[in-house]
Amino acid sequence: MEKITKKAIAGDKEAFILLIDTVKADIYRTAFSYMKTEELALEVVQEVTYRALINIHSIRQPAYIKTWFIRITINYCNDLIRERKKVLQLEETMIPSAYEKDFLLLEMEELLEKLSNQEREWIVLKYIHGISFKEMAEVFRTNENTMKTRVYKTLDKLRHLAKKGEV
Repeated sequence: MEKITKKAIAGDKEAFILLIDTVKADIYRTAFSYMKTEELALEVVQEVTYRALINIHSIRQPAYIKTWFIRITINYCNDLIRERKKVLQLEETMIPSAYEKDFLLLEMEELLEKLSNQEREWIVLKYIHGISFKEMAEVFRTNENTMKTRVYKTLDKLRHLAKKGEV
C-alpha cells in the first residue's frame, strides 16, 4: 500500500482511487459512529475523499495513510457537529435499525457518547480501526507511552461507567 500511496502523492489519480477503495469502509464506519445517520456518513465520505485528493501531497509518511484518512474523517465530523449545534438545537438523533438489532452495540454507543470527543477518538482509532499506539502517538503528536496511558485510562472510565449502570 505504501507504493500506491507514493504514486498517489506524486499525482497518479488511479493510485488515489485505489487508496480510497482500500479505506472507504473505514472512513464510512468512522463517519457513521460520529454522525449517526447513513446520509450524513455518506456526505462525510464524499467530503473526505475531496479533501484527501486536494491535500494528498501533504502526507509526510506514506506508511500512515490509513491513519491520515481517519484523522481527516474525525476532524470533518467534529466540524460538522459543531456547525450543526450552532445552526439549531439538535434533537435526539435516531438510532439506526442496525443498532436496534444488537443491544450490545447500542449499549456501547451510549457509553461512547459519555466520553469526551478526544476520548472517543482514541477508542475508535484503537479498537474499531486497529490503529497502533505508535501511529496514534504520531497523529496526536505525543509519545507512544503517553498514548497508551490515555487509552487505558479511557477504557477504565468506560468500565466504571458500565458498572455504575450509566447506560
